[in-house]
Amino acid sequence: MTVPAQLTSDEPIRLDSLRQLNVIDTPIEERFERITRLVRKLLGVPIAAISLVESDRQWFKSIAGLDICETSRDVSFCAHGLHSDNPLIIPDAREDPRFCANPLVTDDPGIVFYAGIPLHAPGQARIGMLCAIDTVPRTPELADLETLRDLAKMAAREIATPPAAPAAAEARSLYVHERRSLVDPTTRLWSPGGIAMIAQATFEEASNRLAGRAIVRIRLDGLGSIAHGAHESVLRSTGRTLLSTLRETDIVGRLGENEFLALITPSDTEAFASGVMSLAVERVNASLATELPDTQPVRACAGVYHCDPVSSMGFVEAMARADRKMPPPAARPAAA
Repeated sequence: MTVPAQLTSDEPIRLDSLRQLNVIDTPIEERFERITRLVRKLLGVPIAAISLVESDRQWFKSIAGLDICETSRDVSFCAHGLHSDNPLIIPDAREDPRFCANPLVTDDPGIVFYAGIPLHAPGQARIGMLCAIDTVPRTPELADLETLRDLAKMAAREIATPPAAPAAAEARSLYVHERRSLVDPTTRLWSPGGIAMIAQATFEEASNRLAGRAIVRIRLDGLGSIAHGAHESVLRSTGRTLLSTLRETDIVGRLGENEFLALITPSDTEAFASGVMSLAVERVNASLATELPDTQPVRACAGVYHCDPVSSMGFVEAMARADRKMPPPAARPAAA
């Protein structure tokens, strides 16, 4: 039987600190994805996560190695780590009475090793954990724990810092029930409604500052020809590739079934915006070639429309013009 973690002695204060950060249910961000990538690389583990623990669930601001965004608090390893500032180390969960019957151990993903460092809110309340996870037993070296501790401090600092893009920072202040509708559940990027809201605000703000900005539409051709499970995996990996290529002031969202939208701001020239997106499309296609080596290829293409600083053009018209700059969909080969 799973042994849920007990509530912390400062649970009301802890939850209030977490709520005030306005980070729960926000889209994935490259600054957090970078940290979980580093945990995997530096500690040599298949799974790493930034977990924030609410009253009834743990929600992952970033998770590398698993395609989930939350679990119930009852099965959370991280909830057990909120009672102390010390690392929570579980060399073999199969031999730990707290976790041996946990479905995350007995079923997929088959967690065996866990190491977590508490994440602190600005008021020092423990709000979650940065954790490294493996499916084999491990005893971490002291250097591994120091690395994890340093990265946890970075994660906590980023959690307390609003996004670089002003419109995204404003959207982060929305109430949770509104914010969930603004995030695409498959890619965890901004949803069509969310990206439209932010784009509108970004265009207005850039126009007021007389700043150049660009709209980019990215389409995946051939997506409908692959299996549904691979379809979702391709969408997720494409979103993460776009995030890792663009700057933190740029914004990425899912626009439709096989389309993404990026806002490049500030953008001094059309050549700059086109160069940025050429690199992004190149990296997406390289990732797709690796992810789908034995299937009909899925290819990315893009259309870019740049607005000069003095332009008063709105988001909707700029998006339509970017659409007209996209190449036509690739023709499918004729049936034999």
